[in-house]
Amino acid sequence: MKALKLVALICACIILVAGCNSEQSQWKKAQEENTIVSYTEFLNAYPESTYSDAAKDSIENLTWENKVINLGFFGPQKIRTNRITGVSEIYGADGKWSPITIKENGNVNIPAGTKIMTH
Repeated sequence: MKALKLVALICACIILVAGCNSEQSQWKKAQEENTIVSYTEFLNAYPESTYSDAAKDSIENLTWENKVINLGFFGPQKIRTNRITGVSEIYGADGKWSPITIKENGNVNIPAGTKIMTH
């Protein structure tokens, strides 16, 4: 009976280690591919992984192009543009992202009521 329990414990350890290796290999694969799809597939397979936050950050970085623009009197402002939809947003003084329009000539239309940072 003790031998059977020992065999069961050893098998459980092997399965646990194999599962970790699979998670690590899938994480490495997602990093190598470096696509929104690869990171999303990883998160779907391993939602509670220790790599979950890194995968979410990678998706965010692949989705948004971040930059700083100078708005004259208001000084430098953080903006981001979604690489997929083309939507641009400005980071406001209220800590929220608000939609903006960036024209071809570089002018920025900021909707009334948007709280932008002042420097």
